[in-house]
Amino acid sequence: MRFIHFGCWNNIHGDLEENMEAIQRYIKNGSKKNNKVDFFSIAGDNYYPNKSNSKGEKIKTIVEDELREGFELIPNDGRDKFLILGNHDLETNMRFLSSSGRESHDNSCKILELERDIVNSRPDSTLDLFKFNFDSDTNTLLIFFDTTMYVKKDFNKFKKCYKSFVSIDNSRITRGSPNYQNDLNEYQRRKINEEISKYEVIDKIVFIGHHPLIYLKNKDDEIKAKSDIPRISDLLSDVHDLLPNSQYYYLCADLHLYQQGEVTFYHDDKEMKIKQYIVGTGGTHLDLEIPTEYNNTEYTIGDFHYAHNKSLYEHGFLVCDFNEKSKDPIFEFQAKRSFTPKRKMKRSRSRSISPTTKKVATIKSKKSKGGKYNSTIKRKN
Repeated sequence: MRFIHFGCWNNIHGDLEENMEAIQRYIKNGSKKNNKVDFFSIAGDNYYPNKSNSKGEKIKTIVEDELREGFELIPNDGRDKFLILGNHDLETNMRFLSSSGRESHDNSCKILELERDIVNSRPDSTLDLFKFNFDSDTNTLLIFFDTTMYVKKDFNKFKKCYKSFVSIDNSRITRGSPNYQNDLNEYQRRKINEEISKYEVIDKIVFIGHHPLIYLKNKDDEIKAKSDIPRISDLLSDVHDLLPNSQYYYLCADLHLYQQGEVTFYHDDKEMKIKQYIVGTGGTHLDLEIPTEYNNTEYTIGDFHYAHNKSLYEHGFLVCDFNEKSKDPIFEFQAKRSFTPKRKMKRSRSRSISPTTKKVATIKSKKSKGGKYNSTIKRKN
């Protein structure tokens, strides 16, 4: 089993077209070497609205032709394309410029509606809340699932689109409920647990979601560890209790860089080791780079510990190779050299790691009154 993974892609004002061309070149060269790609894993943020400013107000506009043009760049080659949702796919309350040229204000789930319409017209593509794929040659279960439902804040702005997209036990919840997020979480957990119970042997689990479990981000030239979906803990606990001896991998996006490392999730005096690959490099503009002096550093937020290996300021895609002859899968990031000049970053002054220190840094987070996190870094020499 070999597949291509990426997310954060459909922005024709970024490097989308060049990245899709790089994917097609890879597939063509691989065919000559008998390295077949079986399917695509596309980890959400399947469209980025245009942004503009008017009288100091930030305005987002859905341009239907651009959204459709981006989807047309996905190779139409018969290979399955498994798409999941990202937070941008669930956005509402924007301007809408239709293909007919009519402009209006739209507070419906227009992005999601257009994406579903396009995917439904393509026999090679699916867009689901969750989907499963089992490879019997390597006893590997792939779990494509939604992660925006696990965000710790601002969930209500996504609720409208969830209600238009998700049926829970064949019925839609149309009335407002303070427990709607919990209902979604429990529904997805139950379906994933039911799928796992179908197989006698699962040696490897590959989670494919949009948000990373924990990651490093350069925000305003300050490097911070972040964890946006702590509500996912119950799902991870369930799966690990069912399969304590399996190998775990997590493929995601959201951060517009390539980043890899190992996550340790602590629950009930147990440790769940997960190799994480962040590939939000599918075509939209890249985030600020993480300097190399942050390679091989470690961070802890709540129940998640992160051993950050490296980050790359590149567009590209991840080739995931699961071979029955090899005990461990091979993950290779294929970089599409960006034509966008790298943005220079200033050295972080506060809450940053000294360039001469490449050992261990631990972030202990305490909530302030405003609900944000104050981080203190301790260094071990």
